[in-house]
Amino acid sequence: MLELAKLLAESEDPVVIELSASQARFKFGDVRLASKLVDGKFPDYTRVVPQNQPRQLRLGRSQLLQSLQRAAILTSDKFRGVRWLLSEGTLKIICSNTEQEEAQEELDVNYGGESLDIGLQRRLPA
Repeated sequence: MLELAKLLAESEDPVVIELSASQARFKFGDVRLASKLVDGKFPDYTRVVPQNQPRQLRLGRSQLLQSLQRAAILTSDKFRGVRWLLSEGTLKIICSNTEQEEAQEELDVNYGGESLDIGLQRRLPA
């Protein structure tokens, strides 16, 4: 995934994702990348991710990527937390670390719906 993120940061081309039982393939520009899917039992995402969500937000990929990269400076290698606060006209991206330090980016967005607070975290193995 790190290699995919690096390659995507260098491209503006649309991405085609193909999934099979054992692989995920990504195609964009001249890049063809395949990855073996991890076997394992995962939580049922349909229970935690709302379906048929009426809220929609569109923003530029590079604008979002740059904001995430700037805000992620304070995250640690083992704990990466990010919070998105979406309200009318604004998306705040907040990253924090285990030392209670926080970085915040604010983007002007074309959004007029109900406010939304999304928190995500990724913990890497020790």
